[in-house]
Amino acid sequence: MSQDSLEWAQAMKLARAYVRPQRYTQRFDPLEGLKNGTIFPELVSPYTPPAETSRSHEEALG
Repeated sequence: MSQDSLEWAQAMKLARAYVRPQRYTQRFDPLEGLKNGTIFPELVSPYTPPAETSRSHEEALG
């Protein structure tokens, strides 16, 4: 690794995670947790793409 590359790499900032403060009041049983990707109901947030994005993607595919 050259000196320039090393300086550039050292100057780069790492990504920062944003984690909302949450109170864990209950939890899913293990099987339900596997289905949802978490055992904490407060963290379940299914992704639903916007309708416009889905439509334009389908049109682009032809």
